[in-house]
Amino acid sequence: MINTKVAFIYFLSLFSTMSFSQKFCAKYKTIVLDPESTFVEYSENELVINDGISIYYSTRLDTIFQTTTGDLWSTPSSKKRDMFLFKDLNKKHVHSYRQFSRGLVIDSSYSVAWNISNEKKVILGYNCQSAIGTFRGRNYKVFFTSEIPVSNGPFKFDGLPGLVLEVRSDDGVVSITSTGIINTDEIVVNPFLAMQHDKLMNWEEYEKVYQKEFKKFDAVPMTMDETGFRGKTTIPKRFIEVIVQ
Repeated sequence: MINTKVAFIYFLSLFSTMSFSQKFCAKYKTIVLDPESTFVEYSENELVINDGISIYYSTRLDTIFQTTTGDLWSTPSSKKRDMFLFKDLNKKHVHSYRQFSRGLVIDSSYSVAWNISNEKKVILGYNCQSAIGTFRGRNYKVFFTSEIPVSNGPFKFDGLPGLVLEVRSDDGVVSITSTGIINTDEIVVNPFLAMQHDKLMNWEEYEKVYQKEFKKFDAVPMTMDETGFRGKTTIPKRFIEVIVQ
């Protein structure tokens, strides 16, 4: 009787691990509202996972926000999901195209030194616990669940013993929450392998390129149109990742 019980528990554990070692899709909603940087992201996201590789898609939603100077900014919705990030957890790198990159950015330095705490809560019916860490200019608290034993999560938030279901920055700018987890037959392949790239660069090289472009835009003086409105074209300093201090 004891051996039967042990075997049954082992079977349940094996089944649980196998059920999340195949293919599934975690859905999220992202809000990044950074008035000081005149940047906003309001999107629905899909993290399609096939074992150790994944693609993170983003679909923009309509939104309007007000900056600290009182200006109104808006972002239009996108009619289809945009390919955003390809992640290979076995090789510990992320592939993406970024503004001004002029080629593929391969990021292998994005890992976070997480400190796991005892704070717990339930998200989508899964028992989760929190972890805190610093990632490229912001301090974060995330909640992950070991009931889904996949070391992955939205955007570049991974490296924990379970799937990340919630991300919040201490400054209140970044909020990513899981809205559902479903099975999928979608096969993940690295889409960037089939593309021709003018240039390959790592994250540190990309930061330098973006910072150089930011200085160019920042150096352009304000202009006045025929209505008397004064303004200038700018680009953000900060996204989820802070690029320009």
